Amino acid sequence: MKTWNYRVFREETGEYVIREVFYDEDGAITGRTEDAVEPMGDSLEELERDLEHFRDALRLPVLTLAEVDAAIVKQPSRPKHTGPNISHEELVAQLGLQSTHAEGDDGSGQYDSQAENIEIDPEKLSGTPVFPGTRVPIQNLFDCLEAGESVEEFLDQFPTVAYEQAIRVLEASKEKLIAGYEAVA
Repeated sequence: MKTWNYRVFREETGEYVIREVFYDEDGAITGRTEDAVEPMGDSLEELERDLEHFRDALRLPVLTLAEVDAAIVKQPSRPKHTGPNISHEELVAQLGLQSTHAEGDDGSGQYDSQAENIEIDPEKLSGTPVFPGTRVPIQNLFDCLEAGESVEEFLDQFPTVAYEQAIRVLEASKEKLIAGYEAVA
């Protein structure tokens, strides 16, 4: 299962910033965000959890862009996605999502489902569907379950996701799957 965490980077200028770092199933670094990230949350509790993860980053060794990029280059090449690419708008339509903004969309590109189960924001993980108020991809939940892990184990690995959020995503997925079969019958 792919994971991520926050890590402190020392810039060439000598400044310290925090970025997201992504790991493969074996713990090898596979990617990082280009820009530094800031703590965020839809509530004070979510912001507090995000700040705690930033504090965790301070306890880990400091990285540099050069060493992380060198580690990424050393990774064996993986098969590239060869299917057709779709636009952000097509992805949102295929997932059955709608804009979080009223008719006069402010152009931010932020989307979530009617039940607020999924957030898609081009500024967050390049538009990867995530749990609202987090940077945790929805796909990670399904990857954990496919690997035989429980929802509780997933939540231990991604503490910024609330139990209720995970259950709502699973319920929405179940409803969409059942509705698809009912439409065929």
